[in-house]
Amino acid sequence: MELILVMIVKCKAIYNEYTDKYLDFDPVNNLIVDFHYNVLEVFFHRNISFRINTDRNGLASCSIIVLAKDFEIITSNIPQNWILDKKFADLSPQKWNDISLWEESFWQDFFEDLPKALSCYRDEIKTIVAADKDYIQTMLDERADRDIFYTWRGTMLPLFAEVLEGE
Repeated sequence: MELILVMIVKCKAIYNEYTDKYLDFDPVNNLIVDFHYNVLEVFFHRNISFRINTDRNGLASCSIIVLAKDFEIITSNIPQNWILDKKFADLSPQKWNDISLWEESFWQDFFEDLPKALSCYRDEIKTIVAADKDYIQTMLDERADRDIFYTWRGTMLPLFAEVLEGE
């Protein structure tokens, strides 16, 4: 298997599994064709897939898993916090895979809104974004005139600002 390392991807197609059709805009997850997204994790299962944040709620959102074939790889700068976990066949932040840090698992603790997992999520996202900070302005420009990104602005903009300031 060829190892695909990604950081920034551009949405080329949005497949709706319920209607079995491709869309230009996904009203559920607020993915938009030709917009750029940070990759949070890469999964090497039957199909290669990416975990990305949606535009709907920025850091407050549940991330989603999308098929890699529907995205174009823009950059392949590997965040310093990623490791290849051969057991689970994924590339993701080391802390998310360290079961000793969590009550159940990282994602279960995160979805239960446990403060430690929420804080870790933000810290790890910040490291991921920092690996490709040159694309922050592109992502901001794409979303500048769209009202649907009001919650994204409240969570992602401060994080982007911290990365750009080097905090």
